[in-house]
Amino acid sequence: MDFRHRLVAAICGAALSSFAFSSPAAAQIESEGMDDISVWGERYLSSNEAEFSSNLWAGADHQRLLSLMQNIDVDQLSLAGRTMVRRLVLSSTQNVTGPQADALLARRAELMLALNEIDAAMSLLPNLGNPGAVIEPDILATDLELAAGNIATGCDRLSQPVSQNVYWTKLRAACAAMSGNYSGAQLTIEMASEQLFEDTWFIELIYSLEDDILPSDQDISTDTAADPTPETETNQASRLLRPDASFASGLDIALSLSEDLDTAALDPDTIAPYLIPILINRQDLPVQLRQLFAGTDTASALMSGTEIRALVEAGLVAPDDYILAPEQATILQLQTPETDFYDKADVLTQHLDEASSGSLKDFRRISKLYTNELHKLPQDNRMVAYADLFARAAYASGDGNNARAWLDIAYPAPVPPKPAPFSPAPKPELLDSDLNDLGTGPAPLDAAAGVPFNLGSQVEGPEADNAAAALLAVSILNADDIVLDSEAATHDDTAFDNHDEAPLADAAPGLNAPVEMVDAAYKNNGLSEAIALAEANTVKSRPADVEVAEAPRPDIYISLVFDLFDSLSDGAAHQSDIIPRLIEAAERDGETEQVVKLLYHLPAFGFSLDTSARSLLLEYPVTGQRLDPNIVATIQATSTAPAIAEATLMILAIIEDEPHNLSAWDQGLILSALVEIGADDIATLLLQDFSRYWQAEQRPARAMPTHGMWDALNAGAAAEQPLPEAEPEGATIS
Repeated sequence: MDFRHRLVAAICGAALSSFAFSSPAAAQIESEGMDDISVWGERYLSSNEAEFSSNLWAGADHQRLLSLMQNIDVDQLSLAGRTMVRRLVLSSTQNVTGPQADALLARRAELMLALNEIDAAMSLLPNLGNPGAVIEPDILATDLELAAGNIATGCDRLSQPVSQNVYWTKLRAACAAMSGNYSGAQLTIEMASEQLFEDTWFIELIYSLEDDILPSDQDISTDTAADPTPETETNQASRLLRPDASFASGLDIALSLSEDLDTAALDPDTIAPYLIPILINRQDLPVQLRQLFAGTDTASALMSGTEIRALVEAGLVAPDDYILAPEQATILQLQTPETDFYDKADVLTQHLDEASSGSLKDFRRISKLYTNELHKLPQDNRMVAYADLFARAAYASGDGNNARAWLDIAYPAPVPPKPAPFSPAPKPELLDSDLNDLGTGPAPLDAAAGVPFNLGSQVEGPEADNAAAALLAVSILNADDIVLDSEAATHDDTAFDNHDEAPLADAAPGLNAPVEMVDAAYKNNGLSEAIALAEANTVKSRPADVEVAEAPRPDIYISLVFDLFDSLSDGAAHQSDIIPRLIEAAERDGETEQVVKLLYHLPAFGFSLDTSARSLLLEYPVTGQRLDPNIVATIQATSTAPAIAEATLMILAIIEDEPHNLSAWDQGLILSALVEIGADDIATLLLQDFSRYWQAEQRPARAMPTHGMWDALNAGAAAEQPLPEAEPEGATIS
């Protein structure tokens, strides 16, 4: 039965029940003020955990609530669903009265146990109108002792007064059997009430146990090869008739292990969730058995990845004929010294790919197993083919920083453009004719202005010949990247390469003094001296830093999505530009369909959609299943009334039944309802679930090696960005 039928049945059933058996006033749970201290008002959440409003149970129809609560299967809950149920049963609320208040309280205690909230359950159970409706606190405490292997403590409880519950009769028989008194155990059963015989496994086991029959002296043979005695054959036959082990309760666990029953066919789904952590921590159990329990949803919700990884690794010393689980096989390959990092990446990718076809809860559990590898594998362009999946696995495991490091590998920054080749100006040719004639060579440059000198405007008369020679020297220096810069020389002594004398321009500012001195040097000592003097009294042009115009790194769509999730989880202020950036990145990365779905979700968190976002919604029609209008109307009414418990349970029924098939519009309605009842953090978890970011179809095709600067998959060492081609001599690039 899908969620529509379950919800409609719950709603209609509650309506019929209320119409036939009660008045409208009695059909609703009454909630009193907090002044009436009761078991409902006790806080079971830690001080730093969010809880629902104190009017959680107010205004709800009791029959509908019970119908919805009975449908909860804790082991099958998603991450968001588990968080929702846990908050529902652990929040402190106003006192609840009404015809079904006791039944609701009992179901609340059952869910606490299913969530492994033992302390909360132990506190609540004594306050039930009928403590035996769930389990008596004394029975729970004793059963937990037996599950932990504390047999003596559990059996000693029989020395104290106990209730008439059949559990105590079973315990009396079990304690007799575990001490070897099988006949006493059977006698206890024969004197018990008929209710005990409803437990067929227990009855079958007790009657299959036989007291060891010791052979008489005349039957003892010194021949070790002699046939076994009839008594021994009887004992062996009795052992063969014993049932397989049962771990349904602490009592069953203790009895199964004491009598060494076969655990090969043990189904972990038959084990009470609150017993799973106890069994995992029992060092006396075979490691393969503990690993079986560690693979359950309960263990995944309660244990860290490091704890589960340590337990999986402990099983790698298993016998050769033991079939390794997928996690063990993967970890074994990862730990083999001969496995290079390429093979490790392949093995890891294969397992993560398989896990990505399941739920976010499954993918997160597997990802947490490999946190160590996701940190140790080389994060360079050799891993470009794997990096996108590794990034999503790292994020699922809760390591956002490592996820972004892998995204940098998966989507490298654009290759910066090469600077234009340096082409120095050709040096002026030395003329054989009179140096006064500059010939057709390149015109000397005014170093300050960067333009050719106009000799006529700078020097006139007989000095022109000398000036021409000096300027020729300066022009030669210019060709060698030397300029005459009086302003720079005046204010920057470091411009001179370790020359102690004062700059020439300081003594005689202007052009004439430098030209005259260079001209005099040329007349007296020749061209080489003129060049040397000009070089000593000019400022060498420091090569301008080559501004490599690096293209801005474009936003990566999945990286922006992770940023969005983080900001919602942290309660940070919304980034005003996040939606335009998401749209731009999605269109570039081929994720337009995904961003359209996201646009239906974000208004629930207070985001406003700009013109481009609204245009995109108009362009892409809504697809997916639609919720029945009566269900939508009921959820909206209960979330705003508020009838928080009823709204929560109705939403839970929807999100635990193929929520990804719903249209993005209906998903947005669910998110809005959660925010309305104050469950913003649960809405954020559900938003991640709706995104399906971990699944293969949400990932672009795996990046493959390409020619160019990022092609290093065949290299033996880490690739480096190639240097620019050799530049012509004289070029300086910084």
